[in-house]
Amino acid sequence: MERYVLKVEKLIPGGMGLCRHEGRVVMVPDVVDGEVVEVEVVARHSDYDEGVLVGVREGAAARVAPRCGYYGVCGGCVLQHVAYEHQVAVKRGWLEEHLRREGVREVPGCEVYEGPAYGYRSRFQVHIEGGRAGFLRRDLTHLAVEGCEVAHPACAPIFTRRYNGRARKLGFLGWEGRLWGGEEPEEFRVEVGGYVFFGRTDLFFQSNLFVLERLLEWVEGVVSAGDGGEAWDLYAGVGVFSQVLARRGWRPRLVESAVAALGYAERGLGGGAAYVGVSAERFLRGYRGGVPGVVVADPPRSGFSRTVRGFFEAQRVPLLVYISCNAATFARDVAHLMRAGYRLARLAFFDFYPQTPHMEVAGVLHT
Repeated sequence: MERYVLKVEKLIPGGMGLCRHEGRVVMVPDVVDGEVVEVEVVARHSDYDEGVLVGVREGAAARVAPRCGYYGVCGGCVLQHVAYEHQVAVKRGWLEEHLRREGVREVPGCEVYEGPAYGYRSRFQVHIEGGRAGFLRRDLTHLAVEGCEVAHPACAPIFTRRYNGRARKLGFLGWEGRLWGGEEPEEFRVEVGGYVFFGRTDLFFQSNLFVLERLLEWVEGVVSAGDGGEAWDLYAGVGVFSQVLARRGWRPRLVESAVAALGYAERGLGGGAAYVGVSAERFLRGYRGGVPGVVVADPPRSGFSRTVRGFFEAQRVPLLVYISCNAATFARDVAHLMRAGYRLARLAFFDFYPQTPHMEVAGVLHT
């Protein structure tokens, strides 16, 4: 395959560098925008080439030495070679670009909330092979590791234990000196930002509890004080945002298809809430009541389905707090809602996943 010396135009969502050779796009990992690099092309596709970094001819000021010895092999982190402040700026730019591409022109200033750049991750699913915990390599084979630089210190024992040889995935949660999980799912109780949450290590829970505290504070600030009226928590999980709604004086209705998660939500909330163990789509298709004063929605990466988006477009909820782990689907949905008459009043980026291209974003929409 050919080798070229190319200029890195920018980093794109996913963390790859976009270069061009004679007008043709070449995607390259492990580079920083603005660098001049030597690249070897390793695969050709219909509309772009894939390359690997051979050497850096002119480095960027934002290039730093990766902290982890597994970096470049492990498929987890892909931005450790980029200074953390620059990572944040790049990801904020991705969010704003997604909104522009969807035609959203009236964008409030993006608020940015950060936490530790390393040692932050509390929730893990690790792959077990040959009795050892690890992650998937970039080539998707198993990589046994003795430690992880982004792991919360409470998670360190995950990587030194030995497990039975059966290949599988195990879930863990570590926080404030405690580690839950292992060969069997384990129930946990954690306190974050003055809230107490219950869950189980095989159910979804946020991975970065440092930044979760910032997000909880933010949601408290954007949700108006209630008077006992009903507020919805769609895709509620174990009721993280329902606790905020209850503290602000609302009566939460939790909608969650994973019924087991609702049991843990009830342990955290106690009485006064309503629990609906169906998907958001099924709930909204059958709903015939009044419009709630507030809705908090935290959908999966696919964002709102047409059913969910159609409900909001037709019903015009007064206050919608939309939290997302996918900036592209968030921007798509926000664009649809704004065309239906909503106004994007606040926009925020929460860096839950430093050293990776993943991001958590949030918006406040009013009618």
